[in-house]
Parts: sequence; C-alpha cells; structure tokens
Amino acid sequence: MDNLSEQFFRALEQYQFDDIQLKWPSLSFSEMKMSVSGVQVGKSISFILPCNPKFQDSLGFLHPGYLSFAFNEAFYCFSFSIANRPCIPIQVDFSLVTPIPINSSALTLEVCLSAKSKKLLLLNGKAKDYRDKIHAIANTIVTPYSVSSSANKT
Repeated sequence: MDNLSEQFFRALEQYQFDDIQLKWPSLSFSEMKMSVSGVQVGKSISFILPCNPKFQDSLGFLHPGYLSFAFNEAFYCFSFSIANRPCIPIQVDFSLVTPIPINSSALTLEVCLSAKSKKLLLLNGKAKDYRDKIHAIANTIVTPYSVSSSANKT
C-alpha cells in the first residue's frame, strides 16, 4: 500500500468502537488494489482504481458492477472519515455514462461531500479516465451506524 493510503487508514484507526470490529482498509478495498490519491479533509477524496481484466463483461468492457462496488468502498471510507464513525448507505444511485475498455490502466474515483446533517451525509462521485473523461457517476445517502441503536429498532 502506498504512503498516502497508509496515512489515511491510520487516521481512521484512531476511532475505536466497543460494539463494532473495524478493519482498515477493508478486504474488498485491498482486493481491488485501490489506493488513495488525494484528500481534502471533510470535503473530498480521490481514489485510484486499477482496471482488472478479471472483471470484464461479455463485451470486453470493465463490468459496471465492479465499478459500482468500488464506489461503495470509496463511500464507506470517505463517510467514516467525515463522521468519525461507521456509516451505512441507505440509498445508492449508480449510472454508467460510457463503457470502460478493459485495457484501460486505471480510473480515478472522485468523491465529494454535497450535504451534511446530524443524521445524513450526501456524497457524489465521478469515475474518470486519464483524459478526465467521465465514465460513471454515483450518489449516496449514508447514515451513522451503531450496533446498539440498530438493535433497539427491531
């Protein structure tokens, strides 16, 4: 893992919770070989997502589900860094704008905070290639999560 990613995840590790076991980076994040490429604290974050040929669709493009999954990982990381606690998505929208050739080397996922309240964060994301061409967009609404508060609702 590169230095910026290590610093980012080390900062997240300072927040511990008795009722939740957290691991940074997640196994999924590591498996996709994502990395942090830039951070504006509380405002935005950028990730690099390598285009893995194992995840191509039948037409030879990067599978949209792989990209949607990567956005979810980015949203989890960024929302935790803003709220200083685990957050879960309560709504996620993903749109593929143009297909991504599987021979592309990597994409940049840019995620930013668009609105914030005590109980909700609204995040926007864009997936761009090296020419700044937007290939996908994603939006999510996340809410802070705790085992004790969710157990009381059932």
